[in-house]
Amino acid sequence: MFSDKQAALLKILKATTTLPAQVTFYGAALAAIALIPGAQLPPALAALASGVGMNALASLLERVARGQDVTDDEIRQAIEHAVRTSDIEQRLTQSEFQRALAQILREFDLVKFAIQNGEWTLAETLTTQ
Repeated sequence: MFSDKQAALLKILKATTTLPAQVTFYGAALAAIALIPGAQLPPALAALASGVGMNALASLLERVARGQDVTDDEIRQAIEHAVRTSDIEQRLTQSEFQRALAQILREFDLVKFAIQNGEWTLAETLTTQ
């Protein structure tokens, strides 16, 4: 169902493995949110989806999904900008936000997809965060 989106998300996250693991985790969360149409997001996540950093991240994900060449440096910059501007670290302290985010991440099943694609480091980073 999500294989094209999962592949784009995996490529994005693979580029973040040189960053701290927490940034990779936050990036995974934000990228998953960016891939879901805003109308389908739970209210706890909908406000987050409209930020400037999130719009740039959604655009980047779309480019990757279409097969356009995107550099790892461009990906890392977009993820770091989205994390900085989203206030996700503060939002993750809210239980409603955590539940909504967990549901979205389960839908994408990133850990399983990473393992199926031999991305062991990324799978380990996601499971430990």
